[in-house]
Amino acid sequence: SLSEPATEAERAVASVWEELLDAGPVGRESNFFELGGDSLMASRVIGRVRALGYEDVRLQLLFDTENLSEFCKTLRKREAPPKQEALIEVDPSKEYESFPLTEIQHAYLVSRGDSSSQATVGTTYCQIFAVDEIDLDRLDAAWGKVQKRHGMMRASVEEDGTQSIAPSSKIGHIERAECANSSEAKQQLEEIKRTVFALAKPPLHRVVSISWHEESGKQTRLVFCFDYTVLDALSVMTVLAELAELYENPGADLPGIGLTFRDFVVGHRRDGREVEEAEGYWRSRLPELPPAPQLPLAADPSTVGEGRFERLWRTVAEPEWSAVKEKARLHGITPSAVLLACYARVLSAWSGGGGVTLNLTIFDRPEVHPDIDKVVGDFTTLLPVACRPSADASVEAQMRGVQNELAGGLEHRAVSAVWVQRELARSAGTSGVVLPVVFTSALGLSRFDLDGGFMDYLGGLSQTPQVWLDHQAMERGGGVMLSWDYVSELFPDGMIADMFDAYCSAVSSLAASDWSEPFPDLLPPSQRAARAEANSEGADLGGGTLHGRFFARAQ
Repeated sequence: SLSEPATEAERAVASVWEELLDAGPVGRESNFFELGGDSLMASRVIGRVRALGYEDVRLQLLFDTENLSEFCKTLRKREAPPKQEALIEVDPSKEYESFPLTEIQHAYLVSRGDSSSQATVGTTYCQIFAVDEIDLDRLDAAWGKVQKRHGMMRASVEEDGTQSIAPSSKIGHIERAECANSSEAKQQLEEIKRTVFALAKPPLHRVVSISWHEESGKQTRLVFCFDYTVLDALSVMTVLAELAELYENPGADLPGIGLTFRDFVVGHRRDGREVEEAEGYWRSRLPELPPAPQLPLAADPSTVGEGRFERLWRTVAEPEWSAVKEKARLHGITPSAVLLACYARVLSAWSGGGGVTLNLTIFDRPEVHPDIDKVVGDFTTLLPVACRPSADASVEAQMRGVQNELAGGLEHRAVSAVWVQRELARSAGTSGVVLPVVFTSALGLSRFDLDGGFMDYLGGLSQTPQVWLDHQAMERGGGVMLSWDYVSELFPDGMIADMFDAYCSAVSSLAASDWSEPFPDLLPPSQRAARAEANSEGADLGGGTLHGRFFARAQ
């Protein structure tokens, strides 16, 4: 049984854990991660505890301590009253006035070129579902309600680099395509999932129903395409969850939303002291950051243009994934850190075995309003994470190292990877892509399940300029769906598929393996043979640093 919190600090922190984790009674022996906490929730906990007046509260402390009692031992309350987080000022009268782009939105815009033109590769996110029986009129009505509910579903980006919201009468409708056969349907699907939106022409999303007949009966696919510039992946999941709810229950009364994305962008400002501290932290770390993964390339990135994205995906089924999560819980490791460690291990193996720095996608929503989690928009920030896999270190040690790196980055996320990459590029004297390999995890963040309700997931695609490889993880039917989107022309034939197989095998093996042992050798025999041959010939790897060679390739 649990001991009741004994001190003022323990009672205060227990209350925060219970609220944010939606947990039952928290005792002195309770462990944050065993209760279901993750890295972003840990950041919120630290923010809440600081707001209660406790000083010197660091994210790393929460990662390093065993339980509530240990975490609270060193907490000291300030004598002065705590600084209150300024709430966002809500102003409905300015709903349709233009407002600035966020840092990541601006980066997307620059990477695409002119907002009024049609880029060859956009910032597009596509999901494809199979449906058995579907009332498209009812679905279209539900889709209209979702668009009217969220202003950013009607957003556009102007040529002057601002964004604005169209009136609620300006909504899109479900497109309907009847195909003669499955081949024609497949061709339509390929074209639709590579949609590139003209940012100045709302809506920046589309839903297409594709139907055809086979001997077994009518087949229908629903294709959802969104532009990342106005909706991040977590917002897309929110939109799809609300669509499913309104379709299955047309009379559903969704809770109101007390602010808009515009209110957030206009009203939220980072604390100047936090920004200064974060800049100092990252400047001190720049010289020691490992390079981006030095993966073998089949083409010079400058000659590929925007390239063609392809997707590999696989689902780790519920029994295996539950076993992995349970072992992670007992070791105090978040599921996302488990996946990140495996991803980094594979990338390192194909990059010569050294450390790698990746861009981690963060769906960061500061607690500036009670309804902030209901708002949709592009809240994305990118966080550089240095991973230093070792052939000798245990699986647990490598996961913990990744988690600690993540904690340090989250503690100093007042500046993002966009700023860090600019500093890296400046120090190397380049304007090329710096960190083009991305890790995205939506585990524990969304109430939308890929196999939930009336739709069954069949795949999708995301494509982003200046990204070469993007890992994504989402819940699916109790398991986890893992996908890699990559620029196919950049890499040797079959290489990314080999890497993905090794990655999925590494994740699945964790259910039964001993985490006190090192990762197994993840390279397939053909790769090991090629490496041995190259090394025996004393291949000339060229001079200079890994950073320098990477920048030379990126320019």
